[in-house]
Order: sequence, then structure tokens, then C-alpha cells
Amino acid sequence: MRLFTLLLLTLSALNLSAQNTDVTPMSPPDYSLETLRSFKCEEKYGDINKDGIGDIALISFVHFKEFISFDENGDTLDANQPVLAIFFGNKNGQYDCFKQYDKVLPFSEVKYHTIDYSLDVSDKGVITIDLDHFSSMGGWANTSYRYVFRYQNGDIFLIGREEDSFMRNSGDGTKTSINYLTSRKQVTTYNMFDEKVRPKEKWTRIPRKPLRLMGTWTLEEEGEE
Repeated sequence: MRLFTLLLLTLSALNLSAQNTDVTPMSPPDYSLETLRSFKCEEKYGDINKDGIGDIALISFVHFKEFISFDENGDTLDANQPVLAIFFGNKNGQYDCFKQYDKVLPFSEVKYHTIDYSLDVSDKGVITIDLDHFSSMGGWANTSYRYVFRYQNGDIFLIGREEDSFMRNSGDGTKTSINYLTSRKQVTTYNMFDEKVRPKEKWTRIPRKPLRLMGTWTLEEEGEE
């Protein structure tokens, strides 16, 4: 929490015009706002591009039969990947599609592994995406991820990331927070079940690199530091 407070305080102070990227984003799908809203979706409002007009960020859980299959036991395998979309508001009270991303959010193909998604847009236009994994079979680890994005230089870039994992059997956990604006990394170890175990924090510097452009990788891929 302290990292992201620090992160937001540095937004207006840092000149990030040089932190751009030449990577071409993934080819987006072509869904209308109405189509995306016709499926289960999570939708948030805020002034993402700082033009004084409200915008929309949404995650749509599109569901098409061609991405449904069955394993040898007859269990359903769902390969529908959620769509992340950004729509900018215009002066006519309508919304224009800025970009859609159909290969950004991970998905679970097996019934015993679920991913809960949440989305937020702050009053500063910062986009936060949370992913919470839970497996009822195959391991004791519970892992959640947080990604923080901001619109700048005509596109949307990753400015912070957090990963929190703990063992359901022992309570031992590790949280890693990275601020790409300040190039700082915080690792905190803790125990969820034992209050006598005091959390330990370690701060380090990471190499400064160009900010990553939303849409050029699938969240949770390796090599994000």
C-alpha cells in the first residue's frame, strides 16, 4: 500500500516523455461497446486521457461456443479469454474505442482453477487491474497480482506491479511491489496466521527501462522487471 501511495505522489513530479516504447501492440478485436456490454463485464469510469471528459475502462467476459471444449472426463474446458477495452468519451456524449485487447488477461481452462478479476480507475485516471488466483487442487499457494497503468504520450503504459502469494497451509507469504517510475522494488515476507511473525521489508533498485505498453504482453508473463 505504501508503494502505491508513493507511486501516485510521483506522477505529477516526473517527466516521463523519454519513457516510451517502440513495441507494436497486439492486434485488437473489433467489438462494439454494446457487444462487450452484452456479456458479463466489469466497467469503470474516469478521465483516463486527461481531456476533461469521462472515459470507460472495462473487462468483458466474452463467451463464444467455438472456444469451449471437453476433456476425456467430459469436463468443460473454457478457453474464452476476457477482453480489456478502453473507450474515450467525446464532446457529443458518445464513446470512441481507443483500443481493445483480447490477449492481455490470462484465463483458466480447468474447473478447479479460478481467476477473479477486478478493475478500477482512480480520480487521477490511473487504471488498476487485480487478478486473484485460487486452485482447489494441485497446490496450497494463493496468488494475486496487481497492475497499474497510466495514459501518457498518446498510449497506456505500465507504471507499477504487485504480486502477493501465500501458502494456505502454513500462512507464509511474500509480497513483491515494483514502482517503474522510481525504479524501486519492495519485497515483504509475512505470515497470515501468526501475528508474532513480524513482516520484513527489503527495498532494492531495479534497472530503469522504457515503460511497457499495454497490449504488448499477457499479464503474468515472466520478464516484466
